[in-house]
Amino acid sequence: MQNCCNNRIFSSILSIVIVAPLLFFIALFASAPSGAEEPFSYYQGSYENINDFSSFNSSSLRGRNSLWIFFQAHCESCKRQFQSLSCLPITAPVVAVGYWGTKETLQKELRRYGHRGAAVMGDKNLAERNDFKQTPTLLIINKNGLIKNKYTAVVDCSVLKKELSQ
Repeated sequence: MQNCCNNRIFSSILSIVIVAPLLFFIALFASAPSGAEEPFSYYQGSYENINDFSSFNSSSLRGRNSLWIFFQAHCESCKRQFQSLSCLPITAPVVAVGYWGTKETLQKELRRYGHRGAAVMGDKNLAERNDFKQTPTLLIINKNGLIKNKYTAVVDCSVLKKELSQ
């Protein structure tokens, strides 16, 4: 009888000494920090469309995958990327985000590229959110406005078509 009680006491102490700290560390590292930021949604902004200077509300893309192309004026790789989009339907949700140029310069480049979709001026917020460092940078944005995939080179249109349809 004495041996049975000692085993119970020993196992109780063992669980307190080993299991409790283990559970504490699991809980500590598994929970998000209290100040954690919500993921940035690309479908929550309103921008000036530099193609026609109308308003473009990105929430209109919610529920669809979309392609956001970060580009700059006089960028040959950007030009090749825009030209490669010819396999996409005219209704494909493609947003051009321009950097390093005036609105008028970027607008002229987009016409030269044959871009038909929305076009907005890039800002620091958009650049920081996707760690934007070079052009062209392509983001596939999922139906909820979150980054699904990122490319930092010219991408074949068939790959983009597949990405947008999934």
